[in-house]
Amino acid sequence: MSDEDRKSQRLYARLRPRTQFPRTPEELFGARTHVESLRNILVAATECFSDRGYHGSSTRDIADRANMSPAAVYTHFSTKEQVLFTIIRIVGEWITEELVSTARSFPDPQERLAALVKLHVVCHAIMRRPLRVATTEFRFLNAEYRQSIDDIGKEIESLFCDTLVEGCKAKCFDIADPRIMCTSILALCSSVARWFSDTGALTPDALGEQYTHIVFRMVGADANMAAASKVRAAGSRQR
Repeated sequence: MSDEDRKSQRLYARLRPRTQFPRTPEELFGARTHVESLRNILVAATECFSDRGYHGSSTRDIADRANMSPAAVYTHFSTKEQVLFTIIRIVGEWITEELVSTARSFPDPQERLAALVKLHVVCHAIMRRPLRVATTEFRFLNAEYRQSIDDIGKEIESLFCDTLVEGCKAKCFDIADPRIMCTSILALCSSVARWFSDTGALTPDALGEQYTHIVFRMVGADANMAAASKVRAAGSRQR
């Protein structure tokens, strides 16, 4: 085993599943690690990559924003690419855990779709900077890292696609191609991370409700069912 592999093992051993729904990047990364310096690096790197892009941000930039030395960054990470991968991995695993947990709470495909759409939008609105980094900077990861993240993305896609297929079989949805519809819904929800602002007229929850109605029109479902299920989703996932 190489020194880099051993460092990666030590790094991931310090990462842990979340215990509650985070409302800020500090809470997200803080819930995933016992180590404050590691949390600070991940938050600082997210800000740098979001503001300047991956190639526009140096390890020194990240260290300066975290009020640390570059050497302190290398205590946790072998490369800047590993920092980016860790951010994307944590964000991807977090949102997948939230969606899987929600999907299990709604046996009915209409209610499940409403809950998944609302939660997906809320996550992208609240955690927009980390998710924006995950979306725009993913292409700079090496093939092995990208495959690991792709596997997370496939799990999210399966949740939505399986729900759409189940809804079609139950005659709840009117869709020509569930897979294409799934891609469209995920793209619609994830785009929120590019433009949402806390100074806007809508809260993340209110935006999630509006997107639920949009998606229900897209799949030919009953809008009244969307209204009923979104209330239950909000109540069951209230943070």
